[in-house]
Amino acid sequence: MSSPTPARKVLLIGATGSIGSIILQALITSPIPISVTILKHAGSTAPPPPNIPVITLSSYNAPISTLVPILGGYDAIISCQTTFSVSSQLNLIDAAIQAGVKRFFPSEYGLNNMRDDTQALCSVFKEKGTIQKYLREREDQIEWTSIACGTWLKWSFEHGFLGIDVKGKKTRYWDDGEGRFSINTEGLTAKAMVKAVTSHWEETRNRIVFLSEVVTSQREIVEEVERQMGGKKFEVEKVDMEEEVKRLQERFESGEKMAVVGLIEAGLVSGKFGTDFEREEEVMTEKLGLNKLTLEEMVADALAGL
Repeated sequence: MSSPTPARKVLLIGATGSIGSIILQALITSPIPISVTILKHAGSTAPPPPNIPVITLSSYNAPISTLVPILGGYDAIISCQTTFSVSSQLNLIDAAIQAGVKRFFPSEYGLNNMRDDTQALCSVFKEKGTIQKYLREREDQIEWTSIACGTWLKWSFEHGFLGIDVKGKKTRYWDDGEGRFSINTEGLTAKAMVKAVTSHWEETRNRIVFLSEVVTSQREIVEEVERQMGGKKFEVEKVDMEEEVKRLQERFESGEKMAVVGLIEAGLVSGKFGTDFEREEEVMTEKLGLNKLTLEEMVADALAGL
């Protein structure tokens, strides 16, 4: 299947979330006009932005016969569903195929979920890999594009992710904190999405779009944060990667579902799961014509948001 004409009509799922709201803004301000409609879950309490058409669904797992008329007429569906609800995309993909949607952008925004070791690490990576495999098997019926952007520094600081507690001036290093991984800003991720549905529609067809503004480590980030915060050293804790992963997996299997958050962090920052995109993947940041920030600039922006 090939659809050389860029998207002009887009359905966005999860438009009020952390990345969905930023992608929405990038879409509606695109220099190439894009018609955007929001698909909203009835259980969502976040108010959608004004002046944007909204369709409300009681469930993303609604019968295909219900979904097809809703999804019909869109060139692309962009999913920004939350980490814990990505499995419902299987149903949406089936409906999108029947509705004649040209391309589906699954909720990825992380690492390479097609790696076996990544999928073995935690259920979230396995579910995202399953979604991507499902799309790859149906390339003759619908196109797909996945955005792999490592992790976002600003979001991580706001949520105490990456093992870095900026407000508490504490950090928890996985092993020695020297694992290399790619980081990006939410803004660059959103711009990449706009490029994928407009000017770089064909180049991004049926592939993972790897983005990398900076390749860094926990230790480098903490040292830059310390410098920008006046030189005060963070309290440091170190955890053994192998032992901690085993412990978190056991906790998850025993029913503690939020243990998966620690496993996601391990995958993204330990440097053991292919997250140094510039060394291991074909990065498209420059091919998409996107301007990168330095680590110093990214840390300054993230600290300003706290």
